[in-house]
Amino acid sequence: MFASAKNIGVDRSIGFGIVKELKNKYDFVIISGWSSPAVILAILYCQIHNIPYIMEDDGGLINPNGEKHKLIKKLLLRKLFAYFTTTSENISVITSLGVEQNRVYKYPFSSVMNSDISEGISKKQKVNEIRKSLGINENNIILAVGQFIDRKGFDVLLKAFSNMNDDCGLYFVGGEPTKQYLDIVHQNNIQNVHFIGFTEKEKLKLYYAAADVFVLPTREDIWGLVINEAMAAGLPVITTNRCGAGLELIKNNQNGYLVQVDDVDNLSKKIHVILNDKDLKNKMENNATEVIKNYTVERMAQWHYEKLSKFKKSYQIYNDK
Repeated sequence: MFASAKNIGVDRSIGFGIVKELKNKYDFVIISGWSSPAVILAILYCQIHNIPYIMEDDGGLINPNGEKHKLIKKLLLRKLFAYFTTTSENISVITSLGVEQNRVYKYPFSSVMNSDISEGISKKQKVNEIRKSLGINENNIILAVGQFIDRKGFDVLLKAFSNMNDDCGLYFVGGEPTKQYLDIVHQNNIQNVHFIGFTEKEKLKLYYAAADVFVLPTREDIWGLVINEAMAAGLPVITTNRCGAGLELIKNNQNGYLVQVDDVDNLSKKIHVILNDKDLKNKMENNATEVIKNYTVERMAQWHYEKLSKFKKSYQIYNDK
Protein backbone atom coordinates (compact mmCIF):
# COMPACT_ATOMS: atom_id res chain seq x y z
CA MET A 1 0.00 0.00 0.00
CA PHE A 2 0.99 3.66 -0.35
CA ALA A 3 0.70 6.07 2.56
CA SER A 4 -0.83 9.42 1.66
CA ALA A 5 1.72 12.19 1.12
CA LYS A 6 2.38 15.18 -1.11
CA ASN A 7 5.29 15.18 -3.53
CA ILE A 8 7.59 18.17 -3.03
CA GLY A 9 10.42 17.20 -5.37
CA VAL A 10 12.32 14.27 -6.84
CA ASP A 11 12.17 11.42 -4.31
CA ARG A 12 10.76 13.78 -1.68
CA SER A 13 7.36 13.91 -0.06
CA ILE A 14 5.67 15.25 3.04
CA GLY A 15 2.59 14.06 4.90
CA PHE A 16 1.36 12.29 8.02
CA GLY A 17 -0.03 9.23 6.24
CA ILE A 18 3.11 7.32 7.20
CA VAL A 19 2.37 7.85 10.91
CA LYS A 20 -1.05 6.30 10.52
CA GLU A 21 0.48 3.31 8.78
CA LEU A 22 3.20 2.85 11.39
CA LYS A 23 0.57 2.49 14.12
CA ASN A 24 -0.08 -0.98 12.72
CA LYS A 25 1.93 -3.87 14.13
CA TYR A 26 5.11 -4.68 12.20
CA ASP A 27 8.05 -6.88 13.11
CA PHE A 28 10.40 -4.41 11.43
CA VAL A 29 10.14 -1.23 9.42
CA ILE A 30 12.60 -0.89 6.53
CA ILE A 31 13.36 2.70 5.61
CA SER A 32 15.24 3.91 2.54
CA GLY A 33 16.66 7.38 2.05
CA TRP A 34 17.45 10.45 4.11
CA SER A 35 16.18 13.49 2.28
CA SER A 36 12.39 13.12 2.28
CA PRO A 37 10.52 14.78 5.19
CA ALA A 38 8.09 11.83 5.21
CA VAL A 39 10.99 9.42 5.67
CA ILE A 40 12.51 11.52 8.45
CA LEU A 41 9.11 11.61 10.15
CA ALA A 42 8.91 7.81 9.93
CA ILE A 43 12.34 7.44 11.54
CA LEU A 44 11.48 9.83 14.39
CA TYR A 45 8.18 8.03 14.99
CA CYS A 46 9.97 4.69 15.19
CA GLN A 47 12.51 6.12 17.63
CA ILE A 48 9.88 7.62 19.92
CA HIS A 49 7.72 4.48 19.95
CA ASN A 50 10.59 1.98 20.08
CA ILE A 51 9.67 0.38 16.76
CA PRO A 52 12.64 -1.58 15.36
CA TYR A 53 13.65 0.03 12.09
CA ILE A 54 16.22 -0.92 9.48
CA MET A 55 17.81 1.57 7.13
CA GLU A 56 18.59 0.35 3.62
CA ASP A 57 20.34 1.91 0.63
CA ASP A 58 21.77 0.78 -2.68
CA GLY A 59 25.28 1.97 -1.95
CA GLY A 60 27.33 4.99 -1.13
CA LEU A 61 30.71 6.60 -1.69
CA ILE A 62 32.76 8.69 0.69
CA ASN A 63 31.82 12.33 0.13
CA PRO A 64 34.48 14.81 1.27
CA ASN A 65 31.80 17.53 1.41
CA GLY A 66 29.32 15.53 3.48
CA GLU A 67 30.22 16.90 6.92
CA LYS A 68 27.30 19.35 7.11
CA HIS A 69 24.75 16.51 7.16
CA LYS A 70 26.73 14.29 9.52
CA LEU A 71 25.00 15.39 12.74
CA ILE A 72 21.52 14.95 11.25
CA LYS A 73 22.38 11.46 10.02
CA LYS A 74 23.79 10.51 13.42
CA LEU A 75 20.51 11.52 15.07
CA LEU A 76 18.48 9.48 12.58
CA LEU A 77 20.68 6.42 13.15
CA ARG A 78 20.93 6.53 16.94
CA LYS A 79 18.24 3.88 17.65
CA LEU A 80 18.79 1.89 14.51
CA PHE A 81 18.24 -1.88 14.63
CA ALA A 82 20.34 -2.62 11.53
CA TYR A 83 21.65 -1.07 8.33
CA PHE A 84 21.62 -2.80 4.93
CA THR A 85 23.96 -1.49 2.24
CA THR A 86 25.74 -2.74 -0.88
CA THR A 87 29.36 -1.61 -0.72
CA SER A 88 32.28 -2.03 1.65
CA GLU A 89 33.05 1.65 1.25
CA ASN A 90 29.61 2.63 2.48
CA ILE A 91 30.01 0.36 5.52
CA SER A 92 32.92 2.61 6.47
CA VAL A 93 30.70 5.66 5.99
CA ILE A 94 27.91 4.27 8.18
CA THR A 95 30.21 3.11 10.98
CA SER A 96 31.82 6.56 10.99
CA LEU A 97 28.37 7.91 11.90
CA GLY A 98 28.35 5.89 15.11
CA VAL A 99 26.62 2.68 14.00
CA GLU A 100 28.29 -0.44 15.41
CA GLN A 101 30.02 -2.63 12.83
CA ASN A 102 27.89 -5.65 13.78
CA ARG A 103 24.72 -3.76 12.84
CA VAL A 104 25.79 -3.05 9.27
CA TYR A 105 25.27 -5.72 6.60
CA LYS A 106 26.20 -5.88 2.94
CA TYR A 107 23.65 -7.44 0.59
CA PRO A 108 23.90 -8.44 -3.09
CA PHE A 109 22.21 -5.65 -5.05
CA SER A 110 20.96 -6.41 -8.55
CA SER A 111 18.36 -5.93 -11.27
CA VAL A 112 19.13 -9.12 -13.21
CA MET A 113 17.40 -12.48 -12.89
CA ASN A 114 18.99 -15.92 -13.01
CA SER A 115 17.39 -16.34 -16.43
CA ASP A 116 19.16 -13.20 -17.71
CA ILE A 117 22.52 -14.86 -17.12
CA SER A 118 21.71 -18.06 -18.98
CA GLU A 119 20.05 -16.01 -21.71
CA GLY A 120 23.17 -13.88 -22.02
CA ILE A 121 25.32 -17.00 -22.49
CA SER A 122 23.09 -18.37 -25.23
CA LYS A 123 23.00 -15.04 -27.07
CA LYS A 124 26.78 -14.70 -26.97
CA GLN A 125 26.95 -17.92 -28.98
CA LYS A 126 24.96 -16.20 -31.76
CA VAL A 127 26.89 -12.93 -31.73
CA ASN A 128 27.38 -12.62 -35.51
CA GLU A 129 23.70 -13.23 -36.15
CA ILE A 130 22.73 -10.67 -33.52
CA ARG A 131 25.11 -8.06 -34.90
CA LYS A 132 23.66 -8.51 -38.36
CA SER A 133 20.13 -8.02 -37.02
CA LEU A 134 21.20 -4.76 -35.34
CA GLY A 135 23.07 -3.47 -38.39
CA ILE A 136 26.44 -3.65 -36.66
CA ASN A 137 29.34 -3.92 -39.10
CA GLU A 138 32.48 -3.33 -37.00
CA ASN A 139 34.61 -6.23 -35.73
CA ASN A 140 35.07 -4.93 -32.17
CA ILE A 141 32.18 -3.39 -30.27
CA ILE A 142 32.37 -1.12 -27.23
CA LEU A 143 29.07 -0.55 -25.44
CA ALA A 144 27.96 2.19 -23.05
CA VAL A 145 24.48 2.49 -21.56
CA GLY A 146 23.01 5.54 -19.84
CA GLN A 147 21.97 9.16 -20.12
CA PHE A 148 24.14 11.90 -21.55
CA ILE A 149 24.78 13.74 -18.31
CA ASP A 150 28.15 14.96 -17.06
CA ARG A 151 28.24 12.44 -14.20
CA LYS A 152 28.34 9.47 -16.58
CA GLY A 153 31.64 10.59 -18.13
CA PHE A 154 30.70 9.79 -21.71
CA ASP A 155 32.85 12.70 -22.87
CA VAL A 156 35.84 10.81 -21.48
CA LEU A 157 34.85 7.66 -23.37
CA LEU A 158 34.49 9.55 -26.65
CA LYS A 159 37.98 11.00 -26.27
CA ALA A 160 39.39 7.58 -25.37
CA PHE A 161 37.65 6.03 -28.36
CA SER A 162 39.31 8.51 -30.73
CA ASN A 163 42.46 6.39 -30.28
CA MET A 164 40.80 3.14 -31.35
CA ASN A 165 41.39 1.25 -34.60
CA ASP A 166 39.08 1.65 -37.58
CA ASP A 167 37.51 -1.78 -36.97
CA CYS A 168 36.03 -0.64 -33.64
CA GLY A 169 32.51 0.66 -33.10
CA LEU A 170 31.28 2.61 -30.09
CA TYR A 171 27.57 2.23 -29.31
CA PHE A 172 25.73 4.46 -26.83
CA VAL A 173 22.31 3.14 -25.79
CA GLY A 174 19.81 4.87 -23.53
CA GLY A 175 19.89 8.58 -24.17
CA GLU A 176 20.08 11.37 -26.74
CA PRO A 177 23.44 13.14 -27.04
CA THR A 178 23.50 16.86 -26.35
CA LYS A 179 25.48 19.36 -28.42
CA GLN A 180 28.47 18.95 -26.08
CA TYR A 181 28.95 15.31 -27.05
CA LEU A 182 28.21 15.82 -30.73
CA ASP A 183 30.82 18.59 -30.78
CA ILE A 184 33.44 16.22 -29.36
CA VAL A 185 32.69 13.78 -32.18
CA HIS A 186 32.85 16.42 -34.91
CA GLN A 187 35.83 18.36 -33.57
CA ASN A 188 37.92 15.21 -33.22
CA ASN A 189 36.60 13.62 -36.43
CA ILE A 190 35.70 10.44 -34.53
CA GLN A 191 34.34 7.69 -36.75
CA ASN A 192 32.11 4.69 -35.98
CA VAL A 193 30.21 6.29 -33.08
CA HIS A 194 26.55 5.28 -32.91
CA PHE A 195 23.89 6.96 -30.74
CA ILE A 196 21.04 4.48 -30.42
CA GLY A 197 18.78 6.34 -27.98
CA PHE A 198 16.27 4.77 -25.60
CA THR A 199 15.75 1.07 -26.27
CA GLU A 200 13.31 -1.43 -24.81
CA LYS A 201 14.76 -4.01 -22.44
CA GLU A 202 14.64 -6.94 -24.84
CA LYS A 203 16.48 -5.05 -27.58
CA LEU A 204 18.98 -3.68 -25.05
CA LYS A 205 19.85 -7.28 -24.21
CA LEU A 206 20.79 -7.79 -27.84
CA TYR A 207 23.26 -4.91 -27.69
CA TYR A 208 24.83 -6.42 -24.58
CA ALA A 209 25.09 -9.76 -26.40
CA ALA A 210 26.64 -8.10 -29.45
CA ALA A 211 29.33 -6.20 -27.55
CA ASP A 212 32.92 -7.14 -26.72
CA VAL A 213 33.45 -4.84 -23.76
CA PHE A 214 31.24 -2.61 -21.60
CA VAL A 215 32.44 0.79 -20.41
CA LEU A 216 30.97 3.06 -17.72
CA PRO A 217 33.45 5.95 -17.24
CA THR A 218 31.31 7.46 -14.47
CA ARG A 219 32.42 10.34 -12.31
CA GLU A 220 30.13 9.00 -9.59
CA ASP A 221 27.58 6.20 -9.32
CA ILE A 222 26.75 4.92 -5.86
CA TRP A 223 26.04 1.59 -7.54
CA GLY A 224 25.41 1.38 -11.32
CA LEU A 225 23.04 -1.45 -12.24
CA VAL A 226 24.23 -1.41 -15.85
CA ILE A 227 27.35 -3.15 -14.53
CA ASN A 228 25.18 -6.07 -13.36
CA GLU A 229 23.43 -6.17 -16.72
CA ALA A 230 26.70 -6.19 -18.66
CA MET A 231 28.18 -8.96 -16.51
CA ALA A 232 25.00 -11.02 -16.88
CA ALA A 233 25.68 -10.86 -20.62
CA GLY A 234 29.22 -12.11 -20.01
CA LEU A 235 30.98 -8.85 -20.79
CA PRO A 236 34.32 -7.61 -19.45
CA VAL A 237 33.66 -4.27 -17.73
CA ILE A 238 35.76 -1.14 -17.48
CA THR A 239 34.58 1.48 -15.02
CA THR A 240 36.03 3.94 -12.53
CA ASN A 241 37.04 4.04 -8.89
CA ARG A 242 33.90 6.13 -8.25
CA CYS A 243 31.45 3.38 -9.16
CA GLY A 244 30.01 1.31 -6.31
CA ALA A 245 29.28 -1.73 -8.48
CA GLY A 246 32.76 -1.52 -9.96
CA LEU A 247 34.41 -1.43 -6.55
CA GLU A 248 32.41 -4.47 -5.43
CA LEU A 249 32.31 -6.59 -8.57
CA ILE A 250 35.28 -5.75 -10.79
CA LYS A 251 38.76 -7.17 -10.19
CA ASN A 252 41.59 -5.91 -12.37
CA ASN A 253 42.80 -8.43 -14.94
CA GLN A 254 40.09 -10.87 -13.83
CA ASN A 255 36.77 -9.57 -15.20
CA GLY A 256 37.64 -6.03 -16.24
CA TYR A 257 39.44 -2.94 -15.03
CA LEU A 258 38.96 0.00 -12.69
CA VAL A 259 40.47 3.28 -13.86
CA GLN A 260 40.73 6.71 -12.32
CA VAL A 261 37.99 9.22 -13.08
CA ASP A 262 38.72 11.36 -16.17
CA ASP A 263 41.80 9.32 -17.13
CA VAL A 264 41.39 9.26 -20.92
CA ASP A 265 44.75 7.65 -21.70
CA ASN A 266 44.38 4.76 -19.25
CA LEU A 267 40.79 4.12 -20.31
CA SER A 268 41.91 3.92 -23.93
CA LYS A 269 44.78 1.61 -22.97
CA LYS A 270 42.53 -0.79 -21.02
CA ILE A 271 40.04 -1.02 -23.89
CA HIS A 272 42.94 -1.84 -26.24
CA VAL A 273 44.21 -4.56 -23.88
CA ILE A 274 40.86 -6.37 -23.76
CA LEU A 275 40.11 -6.11 -27.46
CA ASN A 276 43.57 -7.29 -28.53
CA ASP A 277 44.03 -10.23 -26.14
CA LYS A 278 41.47 -12.93 -26.95
CA ASP A 279 42.60 -15.24 -24.15
CA LEU A 280 42.28 -12.47 -21.58
CA LYS A 281 38.91 -11.45 -22.99
CA ASN A 282 37.60 -15.03 -22.78
CA LYS A 283 38.82 -15.33 -19.20
CA MET A 284 37.13 -12.06 -18.26
CA GLU A 285 33.87 -13.14 -19.89
CA ASN A 286 33.81 -16.40 -17.91
CA ASN A 287 34.74 -14.67 -14.67
CA ALA A 288 32.07 -12.00 -15.16
CA THR A 289 29.41 -14.69 -15.48
CA GLU A 290 30.63 -16.52 -12.35
CA VAL A 291 30.70 -13.37 -10.22
CA ILE A 292 27.26 -12.13 -11.25
CA LYS A 293 25.61 -15.45 -10.36
CA ASN A 294 25.79 -14.24 -6.75
CA TYR A 295 24.21 -10.88 -7.64
CA THR A 296 20.72 -11.65 -8.93
CA VAL A 297 17.25 -10.56 -7.86
CA GLU A 298 16.62 -14.08 -6.56
CA ARG A 299 19.79 -14.01 -4.48
CA MET A 300 18.96 -10.54 -3.18
CA ALA A 301 15.45 -11.62 -2.13
CA GLN A 302 16.78 -14.79 -0.47
CA TRP A 303 19.37 -12.76 1.45
CA HIS A 304 16.69 -10.43 2.81
CA TYR A 305 14.39 -13.31 3.72
CA GLU A 306 17.11 -15.14 5.63
CA LYS A 307 18.40 -12.04 7.40
CA LEU A 308 14.95 -10.78 8.45
CA SER A 309 13.92 -14.25 9.61
CA LYS A 310 17.02 -14.41 11.79
CA PHE A 311 16.38 -10.90 13.11
CA LYS A 312 12.78 -11.77 13.98
CA LYS A 313 13.82 -14.83 15.94
CA SER A 314 16.55 -13.04 17.88
CA TYR A 315 14.29 -10.03 18.55
CA GLN A 316 11.56 -12.28 19.95
CA ILE A 317 14.05 -14.02 22.23
CA TYR A 318 15.30 -10.64 23.45
CA ASN A 319 11.77 -9.38 24.18
CA ASP A 320 10.82 -12.59 25.99
CA LYS A 321 13.60 -12.15 28.52
